[in-house]
Amino acid sequence: MPNRFQLLLLLPLACYSSRHTSTYQYEEVYVTRVDEPGHTDLYWGKTIEQTTPCVSIAYPGFDSGIDGFLVFNPDKSVNAIGVMGYYTTTDSTCRLTIKNINNEQFILWNDSVGAGKFSNVYWLTENKQLEQEQNKAYKSAVQYKPVD
Repeated sequence: MPNRFQLLLLLPLACYSSRHTSTYQYEEVYVTRVDEPGHTDLYWGKTIEQTTPCVSIAYPGFDSGIDGFLVFNPDKSVNAIGVMGYYTTTDSTCRLTIKNINNEQFILWNDSVGAGKFSNVYWLTENKQLEQEQNKAYKSAVQYKPVD
C-alpha cells in the first residue's frame, strides 16, 4: 500500500489534462482549436458543434511540431495554410478549409505577413506564448482566447 508521500507526488499528474481548447476570433468569425499530444483539430465556430473537425493536423514524433496560418477571409470563410505538420481536411462542407500555396508564392506572402500587412492572419504553433508574441509583432487583429 503506498504511503501518503507517494500519493502526494502523484496528485499533480492525476490533475493534469493533456487536452487543451482555445478559440480564435476575427470580427464575428470563430475557429476552435483542440490540442492533444501530437495532434490538433480545428473546428468552425465558437464551440465544438460538429463531431468531425474541419481540419486535422498531425505532428507525431519527438522533434515534430505545428507551424501554419489561419487566414480569415472577407466572405467569413477561413483557410488553414500548413507549413509544418500533416494537414488534412476531414469535413468537405466546412467553411474552414486547407489552402495550398506553391513555395514561391508562399515566400512572398509570408514576407508580407511578417511586415504586418495582413491583420486577418494568425500564425499557429504548438508554443502558445511564442504564438501570441509573434502575432503581436505581425499586427494580427485575430483574438486568441484559451478555453481551458
